[in-house]
Amino acid sequence: MSITEEIASFCTENQVTVSFLADDECSSLISLVADKFKLDINRLFMWEDVKAVDRLEYPDPAGWENGLNKYLQDFQNEIFVVITDENFYPWSVFICCKQDLIRILENQKYFEYFLFDSLQQRLLFDTHHNEFILW
Repeated sequence: MSITEEIASFCTENQVTVSFLADDECSSLISLVADKFKLDINRLFMWEDVKAVDRLEYPDPAGWENGLNKYLQDFQNEIFVVITDENFYPWSVFICCKQDLIRILENQKYFEYFLFDSLQQRLLFDTHHNEFILW
């Protein structure tokens, strides 16, 4: 089962509201965000080049949850999550409420992602180095 299928299944079983964008909507949205933040979506780990506002390493699940909660405080309620999962573009995008995000993510196998809200003023990357990068 793919990550998107696992998330969809979890959300259905647990009555968590999540919406997956169609492929063309994902492409348009990711292109818009990439242009705004000068991201090179042709790079596998595009977060390696970002000029971080803040970084936070998390050594364990409690550190991950605390860090994510800390950063989510500055985001609007509706969160766009881009599932990169150490794969090259194109990527899937789902939308959820920030209060549901930790519950969704902690019930999946680990995957890389970045997120933003409708204001698109900042990005938050969660990397395979167990590190949050805020931009």
